Amino acid sequence: MKKAQMEMFGLAVIVILVFIGMMFLLMFYMNTPETYSVKEKYNDQMMAQNMVDTLLSLNTTCSLSLKDMVKDCYLYYGTDQLSKCDGFDSCTYFSRIFNNTLNRTFVYWYKPFKMTVLGDKGTIYSYENLNCAESVRGSAYIPLYPDLQGQMEARIDVCR
Repeated sequence: MKKAQMEMFGLAVIVILVFIGMMFLLMFYMNTPETYSVKEKYNDQMMAQNMVDTLLSLNTTCSLSLKDMVKDCYLYYGTDQLSKCDGFDSCTYFSRIFNNTLNRTFVYWYKPFKMTVLGDKGTIYSYENLNCAESVRGSAYIPLYPDLQGQMEARIDVCR
């Protein structure tokens, strides 16, 4: 073989090796699962926390906050002592407000989530939009003092 032919053959081998290397990199990149970045987790956690805080601080037309309505529902569920607001007992009233707000935000944004309000007696409210494998949580505690010792937790798990 002549010298020019050897150089062309060597160049062709280098091009083929570079092409094969690029294909391996591309295959490796395509097979790596998407990761839930720190920034996405932080944003979802802040969204969940802000939503819980906002929901519990909303005032009603009955001069009670939704936090007070949730507490009233938990303390007096199944009795005749439930507070009334706009013709609804406290359990129905806060559930309707929560459902309406969550439908206008997370559901509208196609953001999977699960909201739960629970305490020592169990869960008094649960609303889930789609299932999720990985989530971040925003939560707030509702003290039951002076009526009872203990506390309740309202939480939203925002899913990936």
